[in-house]
Amino acid sequence: MITLHGTGVYKGMGIAEAAIIESDGGIPAELLQRGLAALRKRANETEAPVVVVVCGSLETGMDVRIPGFRITGLAAQSAEYNVEECRVPAVTGVGDLLPSVSNGDIVIVDGTWGVVYIDPDAETLMHYQNIEDKRKERRVFLESTHLPAVTQTGHTVLVFATVSDPSDAESALAEGADGLLLTSQAIDVFTTNDWIRLLEDTGGKPLLLAGAPEPFALRTIITMALPGQITIAMPPDEQFRLSDLQSLIEDISGAVSEDNIEPAEINFAAISDVVGRREDETLPDISRFLVNAAICDVSPTQADLSECISEAVSVLESSSEATPKTVWLATSVDSVRYLMDDGVDSVAVPLGFVSTTKDLIRSFPAEE
Repeated sequence: MITLHGTGVYKGMGIAEAAIIESDGGIPAELLQRGLAALRKRANETEAPVVVVVCGSLETGMDVRIPGFRITGLAAQSAEYNVEECRVPAVTGVGDLLPSVSNGDIVIVDGTWGVVYIDPDAETLMHYQNIEDKRKERRVFLESTHLPAVTQTGHTVLVFATVSDPSDAESALAEGADGLLLTSQAIDVFTTNDWIRLLEDTGGKPLLLAGAPEPFALRTIITMALPGQITIAMPPDEQFRLSDLQSLIEDISGAVSEDNIEPAEINFAAISDVVGRREDETLPDISRFLVNAAICDVSPTQADLSECISEAVSVLESSSEATPKTVWLATSVDSVRYLMDDGVDSVAVPLGFVSTTKDLIRSFPAEE
């Protein structure tokens, strides 16, 4: 057993095999493949295997996300750091750390006392495992907001939350969203680490992307997503991009397959803008898309929203051999009420309205 001392940055303990992260944030290939395999098999985050990240600086450890693994502790050789908040047990300033550890070694990080144990002996391991077992004895709550909303007549309606930045995604999932609709603004600002965290945190919940991510992000998505989890939607006037996007996805999927990783299948959809449509206008032709889903925007200020929705449904149904799944954007509770009258299956609401929307759905139709 090797015992090294440093400075505890965040109290608590973590015990797992070591994952050495280089200064550029590179993840060992063998660890990455194991993580991706675990990610596809597990049902929820609590089943994810854990690792202790060993690195040169705390910043490097805080920035890294290892697909399929949950980080249970951080050990950094450098004593210098500029991190506002650390959320896992961590020890910095651990002299001779990197020369003393190898990938796969069992490591214990004790952030309370500032100690790191490498290849601990049986007595030390048993002591910390007892602490770990007690820490896991916690109550699990299953709140109604995290269950799908079902009407009084037994009709299930999925509630998506509209997400514009990475912090929105975490809030939406905490609120109980059944899926996420990522705006073009969100797609532009999401980093690779943001995509990794999102795909881990959603646990397979459907993600609708209102636009195509950059190639690097697409590779992360195709590598990590579950089958059928991702749908990329584009306006009909951007149909010229569809064939190029499909070719790009095919190329990325082929490269991912060469790494012995099964690529996730990406669905395509159309965005049909219903807001502000003049009476003499018809909905855009989306028949040229491979439509198995669509995003339609609605507004309660229109003179005859019900007629508009019916027309949209008619166009969507005629655009595909199979009736597409449609997610209707609702900017207010009034919009949701109109949509419920027309028996929709999925709605997307602004952040903060998920719980209210689910309560409305569960009480529909209201007793007279």
